[in-house]
Amino acid sequence: MDLPMSERVYLDWNATAALRPEARAAMTAALELMGNPSSVHHEGRTARRLIEEARERVAALVGAEPRNAEASRRTGWRRFPSRGTG
Repeated sequence: MDLPMSERVYLDWNATAALRPEARAAMTAALELMGNPSSVHHEGRTARRLIEEARERVAALVGAEPRNAEASRRTGWRRFPSRGTG
């Protein structure tokens, strides 16, 4: 018997998790921006500023220095390297 999603309990959080409304709003706003963050024009600087602000916020959440957050060029995900922070 298939129950409606509102009546089911989802336990597979290792595979995926629902976005919090504020995370979805921030992501949607970022996707609306145009600009290469490596460019020096206005749009590029705006994109770079958004990335740097996000880096600072994530670093603050985990108690790290923003300069230690790295972006993978291939996948775009952020990580904090295991080589320590300082």
